Amino acid sequence: MIKGHSLSPTSSHNSLIIFRSMIRGSGLLPNQYSFVFVFKACGNGLGVLEGEQIRVHAIKVGLENNVFVTNALIGMYANWGLVEEARRVFDWSVNRDLYSWNIMLGGYVGTHDMDRAMDLFDEMCERDVVSWSTVIAGYVQVGCFMEALDLFHKMLQMGPKPNEFTLVSALAACANLVALDQGRWIHVYIDKVEIKKNERVLASLIDMYAKCGEIEFASKIFNNEHGLKRKVWPWNAMIGGFAMHGKSKEAIDTFEQMKIGTVSPNKVTFVALLTACSHGNMVHEGRGYFESMVSSYGIEPEIEHYGCMVDLLGRAGLLKEAEEVISNMPVAPDAAIWGALLGACRIHKDMKRGERVGKVLKELHSNHIGCHVLLSNIYSASGRWNEAKIVREKIEVSGRKKTPGCSSIELNGVFHQFLMGDRSHPQTKQLYSFLDDMTTKLKIAGYVPEFGEVLLDIDDEEDKESALSMHSEKLAIAFGLMNTAPGTPIRIVKNLRVCGDCHQATKFISKVYDREIIVRDRISRKGTCVPGSVTVEVVREHASDSCVLQGMEMGKIEIAILGAGIFVRTQYIPRLAEISNLFTLKAIWSRTEESARGAVEIAHKHFPGVLCKWGDNGLDEIIQDDSIPGVAVVLAGQTQVDMSLRLLKAGKHVLQATSELETALSSYKSICANLSDQPIWAVAENYRFEPAFVESKKLIAEIGDMKSVQVIIEGSMNSSNPYFSSSWRRNFTGGFILDMGVHFIAGLRMVISNL
Repeated sequence: MIKGHSLSPTSSHNSLIIFRSMIRGSGLLPNQYSFVFVFKACGNGLGVLEGEQIRVHAIKVGLENNVFVTNALIGMYANWGLVEEARRVFDWSVNRDLYSWNIMLGGYVGTHDMDRAMDLFDEMCERDVVSWSTVIAGYVQVGCFMEALDLFHKMLQMGPKPNEFTLVSALAACANLVALDQGRWIHVYIDKVEIKKNERVLASLIDMYAKCGEIEFASKIFNNEHGLKRKVWPWNAMIGGFAMHGKSKEAIDTFEQMKIGTVSPNKVTFVALLTACSHGNMVHEGRGYFESMVSSYGIEPEIEHYGCMVDLLGRAGLLKEAEEVISNMPVAPDAAIWGALLGACRIHKDMKRGERVGKVLKELHSNHIGCHVLLSNIYSASGRWNEAKIVREKIEVSGRKKTPGCSSIELNGVFHQFLMGDRSHPQTKQLYSFLDDMTTKLKIAGYVPEFGEVLLDIDDEEDKESALSMHSEKLAIAFGLMNTAPGTPIRIVKNLRVCGDCHQATKFISKVYDREIIVRDRISRKGTCVPGSVTVEVVREHASDSCVLQGMEMGKIEIAILGAGIFVRTQYIPRLAEISNLFTLKAIWSRTEESARGAVEIAHKHFPGVLCKWGDNGLDEIIQDDSIPGVAVVLAGQTQVDMSLRLLKAGKHVLQATSELETALSSYKSICANLSDQPIWAVAENYRFEPAFVESKKLIAEIGDMKSVQVIIEGSMNSSNPYFSSSWRRNFTGGFILDMGVHFIAGLRMVISNL
């Protein structure tokens, strides 16, 4: 009885009543299970006082150290958001199991404290799929999508097999990053390892493909999975996907299909449906669906639904009616609601109403910088520079800063980010040259910059045009055009609103370069554009405060090169490019910045995300970077030996082309004595034929404590070679030889195969 009532928040109080009756009237002593379920009931709906009283009872009957009772107590505090108290119980607990750690982990994730969640995760001696999935989901919830994918990648390498909950979170991260390549990889993985799909996994796949611009493929998946549409989630994902692509009719048709079956819509369904009406300027239909929420389905509209109605009416120019909707809301409107109306005032140039709405926003949300910026933009767009300047000065005096616009693009699994006027990318020189050429071509095609989008008091039209051309989304698109083959779709995600000029310019870029371009922002904006081959994807969600995306490539080993001389530039980098499907070249190091940058500039053609490192600090960064397990040392003489030994001591796998073997051998055994997992040392030499085998056997004998020694031979070794049947080759034991044409490439393949 206690258990049955504890599972429902509406009847959890009955669990407490039954528990009290048991200890007072029946004479029975509660056992561990009694406390587990009554603590669960307290966490589900009862107050702190009741929970503390039950805790006292547990202590009285001597069950305070029972692992089941302790876990339930931790869970109760975690459900209340009292993570400090939950942690105290966790720390005091004498008996802890994996479930204890997972509950505490969930407590931190539930309060969005990902730093402490990750600290606890790192402390865990044992982790199961719940542990990994909890942290990955937590990163997604707080908008740290790159961190979520990075942890998912590590889970594939060293953790348990992901389950459907893990995959839902990983797909959500891909969707928010517009990381189509990685999303496709996960889709293939699901089918390959035969993970059973359910409605949530299907919905996540549909959502990922839709947000990455592949709405037709999303629709295909939805239509093919007839047995997985008994729940509302796939329907919501499909309706929402059509809505964000401006396919309002398809969204409404899908909703009507859902009504024919046995699936009932929920609140999310109507958010997607009203968004579709808004993007399709279907005011009459939107009003009807909004009214039907209560009349037909008994669903009370929430603030998100009112926001959709304000957006719908605002886009249609019905600003008075939109303002009336806000005035008649049963709940207090938030900054997003007023901001939607203020944005509509700007679009339709209703300055009088815009000023009034702006003042309301400032009074209600004085600390919300977005409303001040939007009001300043309204003044700027109408040429009222003095008023705009006053608002901007107030922002500066307050010390608050606007989140900078940041656009990102994924190429070959690596993310590249750009800010407005960004000159930090290694390809900056080529990028701005390409941008100038692109702007010229757009003008010839008929593009005219929208100077109203320049929100600064700039008199010279050339300066205004220059400011527009350096918007982050234009930089990202130009970078994509530079680094992809003709015909390849360009996918961009921006953390803020895409401005009208960039919206217009994207159409011309698509036409001039004959490319499909998907630009997705994270705030609702003026119109959804699907003209010709351009898709502007719109998602109603708040921008993340953090928009820094770091390079990460799914499923590939990351390596670094020490050395940037002529041999690296002319031999290694071109050959590495031939097998770039096996790994990611993350960094090139040299003693001097000039030398390192010279090699990086050459490597960027094949490895756009390669980092430039130099000096002692750069070397330390490579050594301390756990994402780089293998390092190629391409230096001269004793320096090469010293560097290799230092890397081996740090646990790195080393690819070394050296003739200084004797010095290295004399120090290696003592250096590696304390390593828990011996690294691989791939010694690449230009030995030839039989002498090579002699030297190989000697090396194996002298280094008995290594995980493996690889002596890579430059030169072919096949049946046409007179030494192919040599006894040295047949009797070689204790390690192995790779017969490859180029020793460095052979070593790289060997290291990757062992990771």
